[in-house]
Amino acid sequence: MADSEFVLTLEGQKELLAKIERLPSSVREEVGQRTLLQGAILLEGYIKGQKLSGQVLHVRSGRLRASMAHQVAQEGQDLVARIGPHVVYARILELGGTITARNARNLTIPVGPALTPSGVPRYTARDLISNPSLGGFKRTFFRNKKLYGVTRGGRAVVVFVLKPSITIKEYRYMRSSLAEKAQEIIALIAAAVERALKRL
Repeated sequence: MADSEFVLTLEGQKELLAKIERLPSSVREEVGQRTLLQGAILLEGYIKGQKLSGQVLHVRSGRLRASMAHQVAQEGQDLVARIGPHVVYARILELGGTITARNARNLTIPVGPALTPSGVPRYTARDLISNPSLGGFKRTFFRNKKLYGVTRGGRAVVVFVLKPSITIKEYRYMRSSLAEKAQEIIALIAAAVERALKRL
């Protein structure tokens, strides 16, 4: 999962915490496991169904949304639910940041015919330079920090723009989801604890 961590705590929920403490450890563990799993599924579904389906980010390839997963595990004394995506660009979309060219002078940003209607790159600049017919061109050339493809009719079309870096804004699709669903998840926990106390 992406290496960002956003924590939902029960601070300020003194009454709920006191009730949890009254549960025998085996019951507390079972209730915790079950409710954390329910909460993780609820949050994951909300992120996929809302934030990654147009509310915050529009679907391009669907890879970010498809990579969302949840996991509940014991970590030391804590039972922890983790929800997050597995694609490398998930973190920068959540937190924002600057991408800088590393192994070249510039990044090659696809535009126009290098993109599908949903904005997914069709090919890389390197692939197009080595095989212009990939884009339906007879040749390519650089001018004014742009890579052009030349059509069979001789028209030059901008296919890539060269920039030393680009800044991605933060989209907060994970943090905003947690904030919006926190009370619902806490209510799930509270209801499960009440049911468990009634069974004692």
